[in-house]
Amino acid sequence: MKESTLATVAVFVFSADELIRWERRMILGLLALISLCVVIPDSTAVATDQVLGRRLVNPRRARRGDDARTRLGVRLRRRSASRLNWQSLFDGKTLGDWKKTEFGGEGDVGVSDGRIVLEFGYPMTGITSTAELPKMNYELQLEAVKLEGDDFFCGLTFPVADAYCSFIVGGWGGSVVGLSSIDGADASENDTTKYRSFKKGQWYRIRVRVEPERIQTWIDDRQVVDQNTKGKKISIRNEVDLSCPLGISAYETKAALRKIQIRKLP
Repeated sequence: MKESTLATVAVFVFSADELIRWERRMILGLLALISLCVVIPDSTAVATDQVLGRRLVNPRRARRGDDARTRLGVRLRRRSASRLNWQSLFDGKTLGDWKKTEFGGEGDVGVSDGRIVLEFGYPMTGITSTAELPKMNYELQLEAVKLEGDDFFCGLTFPVADAYCSFIVGGWGGSVVGLSSIDGADASENDTTKYRSFKKGQWYRIRVRVEPERIQTWIDDRQVVDQNTKGKKISIRNEVDLSCPLGISAYETKAALRKIQIRKLP
């Protein structure tokens, strides 16, 4: 009887102790939940702001995938630096280093509304730069628009080392794009020949890159020419001899030009 009573008392005490421990765990759990809901978010926000602040001040500490804002800042700085590399060849107000090309039969050339306007020529009107320019490892870009007419509104003649070449946009009736000339073949009959339509009144962004053994061109950031020039004879048609070393012309077409720029490549 005594043993039974002692066992009962032991079980009761054990159960009471377990109950107390269970209650303590419940209380601690509730306190932890309250702390999580009230205290931790504030401290986490402060810590997060501190980390972001350090990374924004010192972008080098930001690792890939850590902070979208930091990566965006780096990209914007790179883009800004890239823009600064471009040198303007037209101030939007005067011809500056450009002069009207004396083709014979050329139309008037004037500046208005931030554009160089090439009036109808028979057959061509153009401008030629008198500035000192690189002959290799450089890029040219400009915007051109066809106002009236049905032939090329941008014949961009540029140096390639000791030779010259022309990038024709909208020639031979308005649709041919290519380089003149490669091994004596002009833009309508060599490997660079492309065909596309051009709308009157629409501006097109034109870019040319000249590197050793390669000429590349783009229209509105779409590449249209990627010509390996190793072992190739690079030349121009006789009609644009007066466009050298750098010139832009239009053939029986009224056109306008703006944002003419150049930059040297590394």
